[in-house]
Amino acid sequence: WEFKFLNRALAEDDQVQLVGLIRIADRERKFEFRGRSSESSNPLYRGFDKTQEDTERYDQAVLRRLNVRDEAELRSGFPKIPEDLYLYQAVVLDDLEAGFFTREQMNLLQKFVSERGGGLLMLGGQESFHEGKFEHTPIGDMLPVYLDRTPEIPSAAELRLELTREGWLQPWTRLRNNEIEERTRLQSMPPFQVLNNVRDIRPGASTIASVVDAAGHSYPALVVQRFGRGRTAALTIGDMWKWGMQNEALHRDMDKAWRQMIRWLVADVPQRLEMQAELQTDANQSMLLQVRVRDKKFQPLDNASVTLEIQSATGHGAGAKPGDASVVADNAHSLRIPAEAALSEPGL
Repeated sequence: WEFKFLNRALAEDDQVQLVGLIRIADRERKFEFRGRSSESSNPLYRGFDKTQEDTERYDQAVLRRLNVRDEAELRSGFPKIPEDLYLYQAVVLDDLEAGFFTREQMNLLQKFVSERGGGLLMLGGQESFHEGKFEHTPIGDMLPVYLDRTPEIPSAAELRLELTREGWLQPWTRLRNNEIEERTRLQSMPPFQVLNNVRDIRPGASTIASVVDAAGHSYPALVVQRFGRGRTAALTIGDMWKWGMQNEALHRDMDKAWRQMIRWLVADVPQRLEMQAELQTDANQSMLLQVRVRDKKFQPLDNASVTLEIQSATGHGAGAKPGDASVVADNAHSLRIPAEAALSEPGL
């Protein structure tokens, strides 16, 4: 349900691409044939120009891909191998039960976070968290909250969003420049009514935001934690879309909040090729350049051949001044240096 609003918000961010895999119909049991005789494909596809191998069968969910790069991306559904999943920096799960994934896909997603260093965000909904039966699964074990023995929440309660002490310290959770305006903004937000309750947060996790009911009871609303090399987050509110349905100003706030949350989720995710420059303390002020190279499974690549091309910053184009965007390095002051493999770390 949140995809429409999340997609609209990220459309304004030219550095983030949101690729959607939307389930529009659940799979049928194999013995429930409601179509024509001898028809094995799902009747939802009837009338469309699709080949037999492209149409989902009764025992497969009907999926739609949005914003994909090419025809091959996510054609087989949620990725099953590291080379397909590790192309992404983060995964957002919304209203999707644990039974949608195979055990192998869950384990792969856990490695995506812990080893590849990706981000995972689960949104609230009637098939998320405990309601989606994620407890005691590889995905549930990654979340910053406990899903077993969840207490009941009074139904139809008006829940007001508040930032916690940790939330006030995080710039990506604030939308105003000062505390007074931020508190005024929080008070103007509409109350929420759908919440996936959790038993508690895990050790080491941080509650960034909470919701408070009319009786003063507080419940975790946004919880984050580090998991291996990556990070995970739980947004337990199930009707975030209600935030943007009041007026255009609140919708802009919601869009900005989505962009900042996703930026935080992908900010520190490693790339396949990364370089670090470190100034040394010797008399020559030499610079140590370190390049880390990984393969498609994000394992260290030992046999990589790396050459660095270094250009002097003192050469300027005609009429250009230092600091101009049109500054061009002088080719006479460029160097090509082969990098040496380090013995202390593979892939370095």
